[in-house]
Amino acid sequence: MVKRKSAPEPDSAIEPSPKRRSSRLKSAMTANVREFPVFRPLKVSTDSGSHLKAEPVGALKSLQDLPEMPLDIIHEVLGYLDPQDLFNLLNSTRGFRSFLLKDSSAPLWTTARANVPELPPFIKGMDEVSYASLLFDKHCEVCQVQRPNQQIDCDIQMRICSACRGAGSTFLREDYLEFQPQPPFIDKMEFLSLIPSIYYKSGWMPEIVQDYLAQYEEMVTDADSFDAWKEKMKEERGQRDDWSFKHRNWLAICEERRKRQMELRREENDKIRSTRCTVITGRLLALGWKEDDIPPRLAEHPYVKKYQQLTDQEWMKIGPTLVEYLKTQIQEAERSKRRRD
Repeated sequence: MVKRKSAPEPDSAIEPSPKRRSSRLKSAMTANVREFPVFRPLKVSTDSGSHLKAEPVGALKSLQDLPEMPLDIIHEVLGYLDPQDLFNLLNSTRGFRSFLLKDSSAPLWTTARANVPELPPFIKGMDEVSYASLLFDKHCEVCQVQRPNQQIDCDIQMRICSACRGAGSTFLREDYLEFQPQPPFIDKMEFLSLIPSIYYKSGWMPEIVQDYLAQYEEMVTDADSFDAWKEKMKEERGQRDDWSFKHRNWLAICEERRKRQMELRREENDKIRSTRCTVITGRLLALGWKEDDIPPRLAEHPYVKKYQQLTDQEWMKIGPTLVEYLKTQIQEAERSKRRRD
């Protein structure tokens, strides 16, 4: 059995080490429910000689009613989503949470993964929701706090924040772990080198060590079974390294896609802004202004350089202000010319 030595006190209070992923994830999901707001329209009725009276007429139909629809319709609608969309939907309402956590919803998650071909391969022994949580959740799996500097540790396959990574009560160095595998075909250091760790074998989670130690004691009875166990550990490490490589490639693809989307959005915004400036200039010309009266700096006016299309209603509001702006610019230009003369 793994025993802890007296580990140094952590800098901040850290929650006890988590249970296994599935139970921890479901408990966290139950505790952090975010409801969609329900909007109730008002039906206005008028009576002779009375004031207007607003009467609630009930809730509008919304996505929260989708889980009550026939399964074939649900699968058709949700079949176009990717795992991140499904995971966000799961955290939206209790109805979706209950529906998407059912075993009957497993094909939806499988289809969602198939919609993203470059996604890292599914991890054996992990359920679909836990896998989506590993990739897309923003909360640390140890302290359950949402932090900006989280990373997936591909060896232990957990999402951990920097605070928990450095906490001495969560991940222990070999000096603070006391155990001896039985039968003693292997020493402690070699055993630890074969099982998942963080920071390139600089810290181990006691619960993980205990699980692998129990597996070792169950499988190993003689030299031949020890060799088989050791080969199994090396094979699993190779699979984790392969997943880590594919995960890095996926992150690179996501970053490249994000940059492309930002560039396309920037180009689209520039086009909208240029079109807006052209339309405003045309409307000013239609009012009788000459092209020489419209300065180039008009494009930098706050009402002109917006990233939205100009509407007739908006023009009625900003038109007089822009006309006054042109008059002011012309007056300043004339004063400057007189001073130069």
